[in-house]
Amino acid sequence: MLPATDPLPARIDITQPPYKAIPGTDCAPAFQAACDDCRADGRPHVIYIPGNAAPYLLNQPIFADADNLAFVGDGERLSVIRVNGQCFPDALQFGVRQTSIKVTASGMHIDQTLTPVSDFWIDA
Repeated sequence: MLPATDPLPARIDITQPPYKAIPGTDCAPAFQAACDDCRADGRPHVIYIPGNAAPYLLNQPIFADADNLAFVGDGERLSVIRVNGQCFPDALQFGVRQTSIKVTASGMHIDQTLTPVSDFWIDA
């Protein structure tokens, strides 16, 4: 068997420092900060969303634009993300970059990243 060449994903618990998401309150700043940190270091990441009786509320959409990023929870209806207040189409915006399109010597380049999502529920 050949050794794995890809690094293991770094695990971020969205409820732990420095993110400190508190279910039942606006967790958008914590989610966005975690996604931004994942984009900054270029490593694979898993953002863990612990199950809770209260949902994780989002008052604004989250740009989940890091490469090799996965969101994992404790199961359907246990780890719930709920849009709070104003209506927006997607709570988690995958593949939508916060930065501009890269222009290289060969022309424009748009990164297209598959971001897997598993074991949590988005309640709209």
